[in-house]
Amino acid sequence: MQSLVVLFFCLFFVPILGQLTARYMANELEGQFHDSIVLTQHFLTDEDYKQRQLSYASVCSKMEATGATAETKAICSPADEVALVDLSSWALGALGVLMLTLIYGARWFTGTNRARLSWTFGFVVRAVMLLLAVAVLGQAALFVFSIYTLESMAIQRVHGVLLGSIALTAILAFWSLLRFTFGRTCPHFCVRGGLKISSHVRA
Repeated sequence: MQSLVVLFFCLFFVPILGQLTARYMANELEGQFHDSIVLTQHFLTDEDYKQRQLSYASVCSKMEATGATAETKAICSPADEVALVDLSSWALGALGVLMLTLIYGARWFTGTNRARLSWTFGFVVRAVMLLLAVAVLGQAALFVFSIYTLESMAIQRVHGVLLGSIALTAILAFWSLLRFTFGRTCPHFCVRGGLKISSHVRA
């Protein structure tokens, strides 16, 4: 049970963080848009703003629907970032679900049948390792962006060295996982004396 909790944490913590970051960014942008229209430029009163049900997201949607211009891109680029963070979070969450499906689906399919295990083991391991490599890189990118955004918005300070170290570590891990997935060395399970022993055998 504990290992399952750890697995869920590793797979879904960053996607959840990304979702929270997207919500925080959206709220901050909405507040800035409201203050700009009502308090700074005095285009509308607060009551008129609420009656028209204006929002930064809705205004950008209408502007983009009429055609992308340089002005639209300049004004609405933060909204595009929010959408990208939101989409990335959902994609990484779906990737985690896919990995769990492969792992537990293969476990259910093989059961105690050694023949099925020999058919599916190599494929499942390589597929999971490939998905894990993509997930590591994607989660690192989303994590670094989320922390950078939250720090820059909330405390106006960014721990660049720490975030850079995380990014570099993720790239190295991604490369190692790819080498393992597509390299000549592949994992096999040997049964000796009734015990499963993990070893690496040259293909």
